[in-house]
Amino acid sequence: MKALLLKDWLVMKAQYKFYVLLFLFFGVVGLLSDTGYINAYCMVIMSTVSTSLLQNDETCRFLTYADITPITRKQVVAEKYVMNLLLNVVTCLFMGIFRLFAGLIHGNLAESMTEMLSVFCLFLTVGSLMTGISFPMLFIDCSNSINLANSAS
Repeated sequence: MKALLLKDWLVMKAQYKFYVLLFLFFGVVGLLSDTGYINAYCMVIMSTVSTSLLQNDETCRFLTYADITPITRKQVVAEKYVMNLLLNVVTCLFMGIFRLFAGLIHGNLAESMTEMLSVFCLFLTVGSLMTGISFPMLFIDCSNSINLANSAS
């Protein structure tokens, strides 16, 4: 599991610098505007990173390669869900820090803390729900494309 997480981390680090810049942009805009809804966009975008990682694995035919290793498909699927949860938690924490600073800047720290906790729970739910809906469809699609490739050769 750790090796799969490390693999996805290295892929993200090499290919998804755009997401980090977008994350910082939405954080700064949320900081300056004193509204929490702008951070929701960041959460939705960061939730799609794990879906992009899965598409990258399909493009590189990693699931075919994983079949010849001791890694089971259940471990690959579990790793994608764990990676998504880690990305969602990290995004929520950073957005919470931005909201805390926004509360300090705009002078409504108590409101920002209450809003931050409720938004934190909402973001985790929405991020997990998005992947909970999209991952099964993507894994079925990946399995079908692998079966078609194997039957063609």
